[in-house]
Order: sequence, then structure tokens, then C-alpha cells
Amino acid sequence: MERVGRSRGTIYRWVREGKIQTMQPMRAVYLNVEDLLRAEASMKPGRPRKTVDPKPTREERSTAPCSYLAAHRRVERAHGRARTHLCAFCGLPAHQWSYKGGSPDEIRGPKLPGGTDEIAWSPRVHDYQPLCVSCHRVFDGLQRLDRDTATKMLKALT
Repeated sequence: MERVGRSRGTIYRWVREGKIQTMQPMRAVYLNVEDLLRAEASMKPGRPRKTVDPKPTREERSTAPCSYLAAHRRVERAHGRARTHLCAFCGLPAHQWSYKGGSPDEIRGPKLPGGTDEIAWSPRVHDYQPLCVSCHRVFDGLQRLDRDTATKMLKALT
């Protein structure tokens, strides 16, 4: 006896569509194997695919706009906690991740919903550097001038 490699649901669908003739004495369904094989041969190989949009790539997901907190969670997930790194300026143990600035995907807005202070952040994880608290405060204070100037001044101070 030949086996038909289709699921029960597919075979019942073929019965409903009239591709296979059945007999139903006493509620049991008897199928003609030749009909099954003919119906299976008429089907295209593989199952029909749903027409959906393709999943976004990793790069598209990592640059999608996000909140300030989500950006910092992304950085921590990608690079680990800042405490496991050294400060980018002074070399002491770092405590916080700091946005370097200058990203083409930079987002400006309040740190928290409903907040009044406007800050900048980036959805890209490579736009952040580990800093100790004191360098982070100086860097954020100097960034109001210019990020490049702040970096040069901090490197000169340390």
C-alpha cells in the first residue's frame, strides 16, 4: 500500500474541494488511494507562502527610532554594563554610557515622557562610550559648546 505524504487536514480539504471521492458508511471516511495520489500529484510542491513584508534586518532594527531608555538598554545588551569597561578619557572604571554625538540618526527630546529638559541620544549602539561619572559630567557640560571641542578639552585635561 502506498503512503500519501500529506496531513489529515490537507486530505480533508481536498475532499471538501471535490478533488477526492469518498464513501462514508457508518461515519467512517474511506478514501481511494489512487484519487489521493492523483490529487497530490496535481498540487505544486511545498505549501503556499503567506504574502507578508520581510522581517527588518538587524541593521534596520538597531537604527529604528527609540526612546532614551530603550537606547541605553540596547547599548547595555550589546556591550555589557559600563562598569565592566574603563573610562574612555581617564582610564578609571566607567560607571555610565555616554552618547558621543554626531550620529546621523540623532534623536532630540525629553529624557522621560513629559520631561522638560531636551537631550540628544542615538538608537545606534556604537555611538556610545563608557565614562566615569566625573568625565561624563564634564563631557555633558562641554557638549553644549560642541562635541568635538568637548572631546579635545577632556583629553587635554586627563
